[in-house]
Amino acid sequence: MADNKSSSSSSSAADAADAQEQLLGDTIEHGSSKQVEAALPWVRYTAKHLMGNCPYAVAFETIDTSLWGVPAPADANKAHATTWVAKTIHDYHLAMVWDNHLFNDYLGDFEGWTKEMFLKVERGTLKSLKTVLRHRGVYTGSNRARIADSLYNMIATENALEWDPAEFQSMDFHPQSRAYRQQQNAPQIAQQPPQPSPPDGSHESQQQPPQLQLQPQQQPQQQPQQQQSQLQSQQPLQGEQQGDQQDEHCGVGQYVQNLRHQNADSQQPPHVSGALRGPQS
Repeated sequence: MADNKSSSSSSSAADAADAQEQLLGDTIEHGSSKQVEAALPWVRYTAKHLMGNCPYAVAFETIDTSLWGVPAPADANKAHATTWVAKTIHDYHLAMVWDNHLFNDYLGDFEGWTKEMFLKVERGTLKSLKTVLRHRGVYTGSNRARIADSLYNMIATENALEWDPAEFQSMDFHPQSRAYRQQQNAPQIAQQPPQPSPPDGSHESQQQPPQLQLQPQQQPQQQPQQQQSQLQSQQPLQGEQQGDQQDEHCGVGQYVQNLRHQNADSQQPPHVSGALRGPQS
């Protein structure tokens, strides 16, 4: 009996949802503004009011509030695709889900999306979708890749992507995410600052390898034939020098003898020299 009641209630809820979706399509396509406002109570609000205090940037001028919460079909225009992405950014910011749970929600929200649909989304709004996913622990792929390609490639994966170590370490995660706790417990890679070089350029000379330093040039060894010719040319000079030295010795000896005779004559007594002269008149 209970099973019959639960099955009947679920079927009635599904029928009500189908009826509401049919009514929504009819009112948007054929209905008046009052009918749309009755079907969608948030249509009277602005996009800024619907986003509330969400810190992520979206294109308010592109959002169509009448399509707020309406999934974008395959042929959606730019306004519809941007509105759906802005709605998911708002929900992800307020939801208490992170990491793999948020990744599963993303797969459900963007099931059936093509790369062309992501390219229709306003660029700043699409970037905010990537930012909120990464901030809550969902890796969207390399930061250098195009955003539309990264978000589309995530749909084809069954499991969440593994973080790049460098991007994981530098990422600012939500404090309640599992990625944040793993980042805090992971060892930090110390980066040494570059050493400043002195202005006088002496740093370059200090870093010069030892083998590159200039060595004093050595005189090449002379050939034996050159050495013999030099010795032969030096022998006459040596003979002349010896002869000059002998002449100098002879002259010095003669000079010493003359000096001795002069000293002997000057040392005779005065009376001897006077007596030899004889008496003076």
